[in-house]
Amino acid sequence: MQTASAESTGQLRADGRVRLNTPMIKRGLRRLLAGRWVSLPSVAKEARVLHPVERQRCAPAVYLPGALDKISAISPYRSRSREWQLIQGGVLDQGASLAYRLENVEIFSPGVYCGPAMDHVAYGDERLLVRDVAAKSRLDQANLVVTWNGAHFFGPYLMSELLLELLGEDPARNISMPTKPYEHEPGYRALLGLKRPPLVTHAWVKELTIFSEPLQNGSKARRWRILRERLRAVVPGAANPYVYLKRGATGERRVIDNEEDIERLLCDAGFDVVEPARLTAEEIVRRTLDARLVVSMEGSHLAHLVYTLGDGGTLLVFQPPDRFALPYKEFTDCLGMRFAFLVGDKTAQGFRIAPDELARMLELLA
Repeated sequence: MQTASAESTGQLRADGRVRLNTPMIKRGLRRLLAGRWVSLPSVAKEARVLHPVERQRCAPAVYLPGALDKISAISPYRSRSREWQLIQGGVLDQGASLAYRLENVEIFSPGVYCGPAMDHVAYGDERLLVRDVAAKSRLDQANLVVTWNGAHFFGPYLMSELLLELLGEDPARNISMPTKPYEHEPGYRALLGLKRPPLVTHAWVKELTIFSEPLQNGSKARRWRILRERLRAVVPGAANPYVYLKRGATGERRVIDNEEDIERLLCDAGFDVVEPARLTAEEIVRRTLDARLVVSMEGSHLAHLVYTLGDGGTLLVFQPPDRFALPYKEFTDCLGMRFAFLVGDKTAQGFRIAPDELARMLELLA
């Protein structure tokens, strides 16, 4: 039975021809007949629970009195109810890891089409006429190990998408689709022992398995630990126990107005300032491995810590008051680490962190 490989998927065989996105046309007609939006999971021939829904006891976040009063808005990707659950801790519901088996699937990047259903998975825009898509290939069975989030944002890619490659029954069936270029991806793959799955842009698949997972559950915890152990086998030793992970100019623009003052305070307290955008993946790992306390601004660059923050370590996150978000508390809860946050004060350019509040928080976390 044919499985995914560079040869079978037509990887890197784009020939410069303009091709008509016929799956887009067929799906449009079928959706018109259905009269509604249809998701890929809803047309699956089989749905399997790989890890059940569970309840997990989580520690409350660490924060200073009055911090919650500063919050004016929640990130558009998060919900106030979930953030308040994470702040308060207690017993939280965690979703299941699911696998959906689809039949007679067409892939025409960036879309995955099955009957009247379609999901925009890969990086790029859905277009009727496309140049430089590979010639159409045929696959009997494949596992799709990329999602829209991972294709568009490095944080979810490093934090969750790589875990999908350990979820299917047969890794040889794993396939991926085009993602945004990520500078650090090759380095992390080398350190974690994860060869990039074949890249598919144009294919018919007899049986395609897609996955759905929450931000955290016991299954993800197990796979995170596997990759964390692999990393430590390749890069032994420990870095400075105190790290300031600098966001720099990457991602969406977020500015700490008084960052120089904050850096100076942290350096005086013995922190190593690490700016991932200026380093290779291996350099980032060596500078952050097994850190006991990492301080940083909220953002996708925190994904660099998923495999390096020390067991039982603490993550202190500076929060913009108008974009409060706790996705990385989901991670620290999952692995039994401690999470703390400081909410900044809104300024014209961004926000500022009160040095006296930072000093109090460092004392609290010592």
